[in-house]
Amino acid sequence: MLSLSRSRRALGALAALALPLALGACSGDEPKKKADPVAEAASHSSVEFRRVVSSTSGQKQCTSAPDAPSADACAALKDFACPTEPEDLDDDYLLVCGTDAYEREGFLLGKTEISRGIGSAEAGKPESADGWVIDVVLTDDAGATLEQLTEELSGTGRQIALVVDGRVVTTIAPYDTITDGRLRITLGDTTAAKAADLATRLAS
Repeated sequence: MLSLSRSRRALGALAALALPLALGACSGDEPKKKADPVAEAASHSSVEFRRVVSSTSGQKQCTSAPDAPSADACAALKDFACPTEPEDLDDDYLLVCGTDAYEREGFLLGKTEISRGIGSAEAGKPESADGWVIDVVLTDDAGATLEQLTEELSGTGRQIALVVDGRVVTTIAPYDTITDGRLRITLGDTTAAKAADLATRLAS
């Protein structure tokens, strides 16, 4: 899976795409059409942070997981064959697959802890890292939520999943509390185009 370490999670700012400002209509011009909120929402990526309850690789321990998933949820995970579309379960559980080399790995995730909440994301290939990385900066509210979540899970080995467009792109097993709202996603051996695409989807 894509790795995400506390010390390397500082995601530098990806300059947000500059959208042209709408100028007020001059007299005689036709009035501007109002933006369609449904179409506008569809143009954005879905970005969520959720707790990892279990995965297909840890299926045997599902029923004894700390978040106490139901037997039905664990049975659904057992029958969940990736790659496939996400599946919503009762009690805010979600079944999703991973990406790339881990597209056949299934994850049972808890409720959404952070929805969107990314202020900026920038792809790069620093000399200190092994391959491509994406530096992410969360918004103030999302950063505060992540701080509380990582304080709770720090050192427990339990993970947080970053889900983009219905796929787990990386998991975080915090060693200590993330207080600055900054993360670094280590992509490793990928292409510049794929790294830039993921950064754009994270920040959109």
